[in-house]
Amino acid sequence: YLLLEPAFIINLPDRGKQRFLQASITLMARSSSSLLKIEQNMPVIRHNLTNILSAQTISSIQSPGGIEKVRSQALNQINTVLITQFNSEAIEQVLFTAFVMQ
Repeated sequence: YLLLEPAFIINLPDRGKQRFLQASITLMARSSSSLLKIEQNMPVIRHNLTNILSAQTISSIQSPGGIEKVRSQALNQINTVLITQFNSEAIEQVLFTAFVMQ
């Protein structure tokens, strides 16, 4: 497991109000070499995750399956980076260990 620190804090507009999302994300891989690949590409991975989270709306996150859709997008995006760089997928799961909207 690899905890992505610091937690992601994102501004989300909501009907003229400013709302915030804080997400703590942990990645699961089966080998330490996979975790090393992630660490080597951390800037692009954090950038892509920030873009995914920033593209969300409060209503889309709160809809049935909303968080699961975000998790799936994050998993696909990370594996796309790793396939591009190393020709192999390395992440099995993206886990939201905290997900707070305010």
